[in-house]
Amino acid sequence: MATNSVLNVLFPSQAIRRHAKSAAERRHITEVRLQLFERSGGTCELRLSPKCWEWITWDTMHACHVVSRARGGKWELPNLLAGCPDCHYWQHQGGKLCPKK
Repeated sequence: MATNSVLNVLFPSQAIRRHAKSAAERRHITEVRLQLFERSGGTCELRLSPKCWEWITWDTMHACHVVSRARGGKWELPNLLAGCPDCHYWQHQGGKLCPKK
């Protein structure tokens, strides 16, 4: 029978949080997202998916990292592209560029 300490390790009562962002970092991300949306003009910059939405709103925009955060990519405008949800999914699935329409 498992002891309480083992059960607490296997099934913690509190959710495990990954690196919580500070208020300053959240503000910076919001500012960069706003600049990104303005730069894109409300259009998808990825254009990967055959089902590309082409037009995006603030609520549907995905901020897509050129160099992923896991590989050291930063929340800076040159490292970001505005994308629709379908194209962002394709980016993570290794999708290929669609021909220009």
